[in-house]
Amino acid sequence: MKPKRTTVGQKDGGCSEKPAERYQCCAADEGSTAAMISLADMSLADADVPFWQQAARLADAEHPARRPKPKTVKQHKRQMERYILAAEAGDTDAMGALAMAYHLGYPERRDDARAFLWASRAADRGDGSAMYQAAYFYENGFGTDKDTDAALLLYTEAAEQGVRSAAVRLYEIYTYGLGHILPDGKKAAHYLFLNGEDHD
Repeated sequence: MKPKRTTVGQKDGGCSEKPAERYQCCAADEGSTAAMISLADMSLADADVPFWQQAARLADAEHPARRPKPKTVKQHKRQMERYILAAEAGDTDAMGALAMAYHLGYPERRDDARAFLWASRAADRGDGSAMYQAAYFYENGFGTDKDTDAALLLYTEAAEQGVRSAAVRLYEIYTYGLGHILPDGKKAAHYLFLNGEDHD
């Protein structure tokens, strides 16, 4: 007798009887990462933002948010579990969200090794925002060895894809230098232009 196939809905407690959620469960079971994320987002009955945005709120040095109530934390953890399923199925947005959450330490404990893993997987798939994340981890040695050259390469690829934060960081690097990378006014001006700022 063949074992019963475990579905996405069955893995996390099943879906409700609501038609929309049943439809999403079926689509998720067929491998739709969009449906997996939609199911994840449906689990937020008491949270006004998804788990990775809550992580950013808590990490905001100037205006830190209060830690959510236990019920909300539980919902964020369930949402994160479903995002892991989507990331394992290849969704780069889910990978980026997981990288941020693991790095900032909410709703699970901080784990820079996992953060770097998800960022680098998404970067390998060509996601510009994830390239910026992975570059940041390489530059600072979070979850991996420091590697200025790898960071510079990924910042550059991200900036050329239009990721503004990468262009800003490259402008700073070529203005002030970083490790063995010397200041370069011409390159600094180039990334200032990509950032959309006027150059005097």
